[in-house]
Amino acid sequence: SLRATDENVPQALAGYRPRISVTGSGGVQYNDTKTSTTVGNATVTSQSNNTFYPRGVGATATQPLFNGFQTGNRTRQAESQVAAARETLRTVEQTVLLDAVTAYMNLLRDTAILDLQRRNVEVIQEQLRQTRDRFNVGEVTRTAVAQAESRVAAAQSQMLQAQSNYVTSRAIYRRVIGVEPGKLAPGTPVDRLSPRTLPLAVAQGQAENPSVSAAEYGVDVAALQVKVSEGALYPVVTVQGSVQQNFEPSANVERQFTAAAIGQITVPIYQGGSEYSLIRQSKETVGQRRLELAVNRDQARANVVQAWGQLDAAKAQIDATKSQ
Repeated sequence: SLRATDENVPQALAGYRPRISVTGSGGVQYNDTKTSTTVGNATVTSQSNNTFYPRGVGATATQPLFNGFQTGNRTRQAESQVAAARETLRTVEQTVLLDAVTAYMNLLRDTAILDLQRRNVEVIQEQLRQTRDRFNVGEVTRTAVAQAESRVAAAQSQMLQAQSNYVTSRAIYRRVIGVEPGKLAPGTPVDRLSPRTLPLAVAQGQAENPSVSAAEYGVDVAALQVKVSEGALYPVVTVQGSVQQNFEPSANVERQFTAAAIGQITVPIYQGGSEYSLIRQSKETVGQRRLELAVNRDQARANVVQAWGQLDAAKAQIDATKSQ
């Protein structure tokens, strides 16, 4: 998508360059002419016919000189579109990165949980064996044995669920990363990559978030569209040069050469009012893009605050779980 958007720039720059075309023609023409001439009281009739082969080549070049600054505004607009597309690409890259990290860490988590549940089953099975031994010597009742057997079944159920989650995480890892997982290294904390305080994180998020940057360029694109629309009210100045070489253009002419250079200015007087409607429409679009920029900034701030709160809560939960 970005590469396709890049092509808007040379398309806009084409407005500065001349347009050149070459034409060629050839064929056969037959004329049969009958004329009558009155001489005194007598009428003289004559008839002639001839065949000739008209052919020719020519070239025409048209160079725009002024079109109401539309070419320059379209070029700047195309450059802003490219910049916005690059920010959109950054958003895609961030999504891919997050998907990869999530798949990696989820597989690490589910691997650890599966190992934990397997060891838990072994521990509870050992407890069941000890409970049965105590039952055999009369220290506990049949109810204690039944409860121990129930705990073993529950632990096995949890292990099977953990195994299912592990298989699912492996499949997601293969889809996102593209290869089967090998031996995964433990994850590392991200504190060294994060701002130290929440206000700094919010400021950095609103300044560097690609969605916000893309929205800023979107405002530029819309503002330049207003200028492009206003350019339709200006006169258009062009100069055209042409050369034409014809052979046997008519029955009695053997060769004819023509060269011309013509300047032309077109001043719009009334175009049905559509150009004023386009200008108003472009200005409304600018307002829309500015509102979208404000929404993206608010969303970026909300995302940062939410992520910061989740990170703090996760750290506290880890500490509490370790204490437990």
